Amino acid sequence: MMNNKWGSGDPTQYLTDIYFASYDDHRYLKWDPSVAVSQSGYVSASCNDDRGGNWPTVVGEWSLSVKDANQFDSQFWPIANNLAFYRNWFNAQVRAYEKQDGWIFWSWKTSGLNDPRWDYQSRFSACVCVMEDP
Repeated sequence: MMNNKWGSGDPTQYLTDIYFASYDDHRYLKWDPSVAVSQSGYVSASCNDDRGGNWPTVVGEWSLSVKDANQFDSQFWPIANNLAFYRNWFNAQVRAYEKQDGWIFWSWKTSGLNDPRWDYQSRFSACVCVMEDP
């Protein structure tokens, strides 16, 4: 079931036994209007993120994608001078989600998308395929 942080109410409200229950949470900061749209805003939001609530929870989906209107801006385009930001943001999210019972990044590898913000495989490592400006 979705964790109560999902915003759809208490998932246990009508259950009489939750012994075998577990919870999922999808955390896409790109669609969270409370997050400041800046590199420091995303990292800060992740460093202070508390996905607790129902237990046990796994953060079942998340990515490194920013707000749609800003994803192609120079401060967010995954080019060499932004790689440190993406590494930091990845680490901040992992640390926050490890406080739960784990996490699952959105995708290992996407075909045709050519955007490492959605590919765990790339993880903005030293070998990342740096995208050219759009």
